[in-house]
Amino acid sequence: ATKYRCPRYQAYVLGLLSTLDSILDTPLVDIIEPLPLPDALKEALIRREGALGAMLDDVVAYESGQFETSRNKVDPVILQGAFWSAAGSAHRMLMRLNK
Repeated sequence: ATKYRCPRYQAYVLGLLSTLDSILDTPLVDIIEPLPLPDALKEALIRREGALGAMLDDVVAYESGQFETSRNKVDPVILQGAFWSAAGSAHRMLMRLNK
């Protein structure tokens, strides 16, 4: 989030909400629009606009193996570090839930 000049909490929420359409089999706009979210988050999720939208595009590209397609020219090594950090956090959270 730092490289995109975005608040970390918004980046976290962006990641959580970005796949709800697949999980709920409903268009993302129908899920996100009624929620009381900041406009920046809605614009990123629905239209991939702003710094959060660029971050989401870059993460999706990275996850699909397109390592050199960053909209903001963020070094793929930074994206890789962020990816593994997030994966580690998710793993630790799941381990706590399983206890």
